[in-house]
Amino acid sequence: MALNDKNNKMTDFDCLLWLSLKPNMNASKMERLLNRFGTPKKIFEMTKEEFLSVKVLDRKTVKALADKSTTRLTKIKDLCNAYGIYIITYDSEYYPENLRHISAPPYVLYIRSDKKINLNDYIRVGIVGNRRATEYGKSVAHSFGRDLAKNGMVVVSGMAEGVDAAAHRGAIEAGGITVAVMGCGLQRAYPNFHRELMAKIIETGVAISEYPPDVGVEKWHFPERNRIISGLSQGTLVVEAPERSGSLITANYAIDQGRELFAVPGDVNKERSVGTNNLLKECAVPVTSARDIFDYFSFEFSEIAKINERQKAKGIKEYIEEKPKNDDYSDLTEEEKHIITKITSDPVSFDGLLEATGVPADKLTSIITMLEIKGKITTHPGKKFTLNI
Repeated sequence: MALNDKNNKMTDFDCLLWLSLKPNMNASKMERLLNRFGTPKKIFEMTKEEFLSVKVLDRKTVKALADKSTTRLTKIKDLCNAYGIYIITYDSEYYPENLRHISAPPYVLYIRSDKKINLNDYIRVGIVGNRRATEYGKSVAHSFGRDLAKNGMVVVSGMAEGVDAAAHRGAIEAGGITVAVMGCGLQRAYPNFHRELMAKIIETGVAISEYPPDVGVEKWHFPERNRIISGLSQGTLVVEAPERSGSLITANYAIDQGRELFAVPGDVNKERSVGTNNLLKECAVPVTSARDIFDYFSFEFSEIAKINERQKAKGIKEYIEEKPKNDDYSDLTEEEKHIITKITSDPVSFDGLLEATGVPADKLTSIITMLEIKGKITTHPGKKFTLNI
C-alpha cells in the first residue's frame, strides 16, 4: 500500500509501525504508552499540547511523538519489500500466542521466511548456550536440535556462534523447522560468517527480529533478544554455560515467563559448565536426550493442549476416520485416532504410514511423536512403529 502523509490515510497497522520506529522507542515504552492512551491510532492523532499535558512524559518523548512524519515508515516498508521481509504485529493471527503474555512483548516483529509458517501450530523449544562452546557442547546442541526437529518440534535459538549455530544446523539436517531470533535487523546476518546459515534458515524455517531491517548490532540488543527466545518457546534448554553467560539471562527469562527450563549436565571440572550445573542444582530439569523432553511434555500442559486443539480445528485435510480397535483412546484427537488405526502389533514403517494415511510427512511426524508420548505406540530402529496393546 502506498503511504500518504495525511492522518486519515494512516491505518492501525501504519500507526503501530510508526510508533515502533520512533527514536529511543522500545517494547517497554510502547507498552506504557499503549496502556496509557489505548491505541497507536490515538497516539498518532494526539497533538504536542495533549502530550505536554501528560506530566509523566519527558520532553524528548513528547517531541518524538509530536513529529507525524512518515518518512521513516516509508523507508522501512520499502526495505521490507526489497528483502522479502514481512511484518506481523501484536494483533496478527500469526503472532506467537504465548509471546503475547510476556512482560514488554515485541509489538512489531519482522519475519524472513520462504515458507508461510504459523508458529502457533507447533511445539517450540529454545536451545541456548555458550558462544565459545566446547566440541562436547556443540555436539550435544546439534543432537538435540536434530532429534527435536525430527520429531516435529520447532527449534528456537539466536544464530550465535557455538551452541546456537549447532542447534540450528541439527534441526536443518533433520529437515525440520528452526527459528533464529536476531539481535539486529534482518537485512544482514550476524555474525557475518553465518550468512549461509541464515540463508538456509530463511529457506527452511524463520528468521525473526523486533528491530527494523537496517538496524545494526548493539550490545543491549542481545538481552532484549533473549526474552523473545524464551517467550516464543514452551521450554528452554541450556546446553553449556559458564557462570556468567548470556544464556543464563535467557534461563532467567524462561523462569520469569513461567516456561519449562531444561539443562544438560556438564563436566564438573570445566568452567564452561558451571552455570549449567548451577541451574540443575537450583531449578532446571536435567535432560540427556531429546526423549527426556518428549517425556516431560504432555498434553496435560495447557499450552501444549491448546496447540493440539488448534491443529485439530485447523483441519488441514479431511480424513476418513476408522474406529480404533482399542477402546482406550478417549484422550486422542481425531487425527491421532486415524493414524493409530493403521498401526498394529506388527511393525509398520514411516513410509508405509505415509502411503496408508495420506497425511503430510511433517504432520505425520508430529502426530507419531504425540502418540508415543501418550504411550499408545512404540518406535523401533529404522523408523518402524508398533501398537501398545
